[in-house]
Amino acid sequence: MGIYARAYDDAHAAELEKAGAQTVVPELVATGVKLAGSILET
Repeated sequence: MGIYARAYDDAHAAELEKAGAQTVVPELVATGVKLAGSILET
């Protein structure tokens, strides 16, 4: 299973990706829907 994360801004998203997050979802987007969809696709 990959690492899925929620970022509060672009700089935080870059940090999470650099740390190994497979999928980073912006906080302001419909987070629950996006994250659940990404997990179900794997």
